[in-house]
Amino acid sequence: MFVVLEGIDGSGKTTLISILNKRISNSIILKENTDFVSEMERNPENAVEIFERFCKERIEFSDKVREYLRLGKTVILDRYFPSSLCYQIGACEERGFDCNGLADVYQKYYPKWLKPDLIFILSTDLQTCIERIKERGELVEENILRKVKECYDSLSDLVDNVYYIEDEKDVFSIIKSIKKV
Repeated sequence: MFVVLEGIDGSGKTTLISILNKRISNSIILKENTDFVSEMERNPENAVEIFERFCKERIEFSDKVREYLRLGKTVILDRYFPSSLCYQIGACEERGFDCNGLADVYQKYYPKWLKPDLIFILSTDLQTCIERIKERGELVEENILRKVKECYDSLSDLVDNVYYIEDEKDVFSIIKSIKKV
């Protein structure tokens, strides 16, 4: 089974993934390389080319996931294509990226990526996420975070197998909700 956990920064994904990995036998946690984001921020004029390179790498990453699935592993992925879509939408205008160019690249490569069996989105209150990010001593870009959350909130209209998990519960209640699906 191929499972993806999504949510905005500060939503609790990392904590939840760690617990799920311990509770699901024969599972492996994977995380994609996201260095392309900072590279795009440093070179907004080349954002489309950088994003295209990342999208090509995702095809190779899909092959890696397929191999683990062939071995009978449950693959738990910390973010995947929904975060790419939502964060590019959220940051596109703020960072000066070519929004249409990024959308074209996304549409070109999306059909080639392995689709997850289940996508869980932690639907955490924006203020809670902002507080958690600040507690970690990290910079909070509220406008971008708000746009990303709006995208996640409407993702089930665009993508199959999306389930929203309210993160205001304790972590073990969240795990029970996930197991029910």
